[in-house]
Amino acid sequence: KTHLSGDKLNSNGTVRGAELFEYADVAGYTFCNEKFLLHRPDLMVATNNADFKFLGPAYAYGFVEVFAEVGEVTPARIDVRIKMMVRDNKDSEWRDCLRGTFSFTVISRETRKIHRLTKEEMYVVCHELVPTIVGIERSKQLDKAR
Repeated sequence: KTHLSGDKLNSNGTVRGAELFEYADVAGYTFCNEKFLLHRPDLMVATNNADFKFLGPAYAYGFVEVFAEVGEVTPARIDVRIKMMVRDNKDSEWRDCLRGTFSFTVISRETRKIHRLTKEEMYVVCHELVPTIVGIERSKQLDKAR
């Protein structure tokens, strides 16, 4: 949730689409970070595709709220569905503003190459079983040490 400032406006008083798209991108990345990357500091994500539809205008000095959820997870990408709602400054009703999907590719921080997700990692992303992935990585480290 955030407040829409009045410095990035179109000539008709609506907030620029690029500003709203940036809020959606940050929400999608934050969702990936909290759900998966927080427990895997060796990985990062990059946006590889975005498919969005603007449903209604957002006006300056209003409020915006962005929701994210996992769409589809494959070895090559994580899809995050985004829904953005806006509310005018002196209004109490929220309305749809933007909906769509971001596709993120998982990349190794060290080599900068694409990291293919294992079945266990895909399961973690879909089901929020964070201790499982930490346990998998710990067992891999122990195997390497032997």
